[in-house]
Amino acid sequence: MNLRNEQLAIIEIQQNLLELFEAGYDLPYVIPDGIYGSVTRKAVSEFQRTNKIPSTGIVDFETWTLLTNAALAAATDRRDASGIFPFSISLSSGKIKKGEKFDLIAIVRIMLGKLSGFDYEDTAISGIFDDDLEKRIIDFQRLNLIEPTGEINKETWNKLAAAYNNSIAGSPDK
Repeated sequence: MNLRNEQLAIIEIQQNLLELFEAGYDLPYVIPDGIYGSVTRKAVSEFQRTNKIPSTGIVDFETWTLLTNAALAAATDRRDASGIFPFSISLSSGKIKKGEKFDLIAIVRIMLGKLSGFDYEDTAISGIFDDDLEKRIIDFQRLNLIEPTGEINKETWNKLAAAYNNSIAGSPDK
């Protein structure tokens, strides 16, 4: 291994150790500088001890594999949960209207329920766009100065999403 590749490998080890440190592991703080000094060796040794493998301070294949997997898991755990993108669904008409069936309709019902203070825990949430939902969409559209079609088009969805996100952001039980 040439010097440049060795430095890159050391930096990767140090970045993994830093990720674990930031995730709360009891390891020394390591700066990814490409130098395998006493702090990096101590952090590796502590990681090995914690994982019940020989605590040599040297990164062998077993240590590399455990360290890489642990850092990846820690980074994944620290990320926010993934959002959903319901309007990535291709709608041939560009809108959802009465009589249609989608999982998204159940989400719209929950969003409208949150905005109106409606207790949806006692109500079955369905994915069917029925008369009741059409009425609630019309009411929402009127309140938001949108043409009251009773259909969920892009403008209605964007206003609904913004109102819902604002209600969640201001909610103490968010």
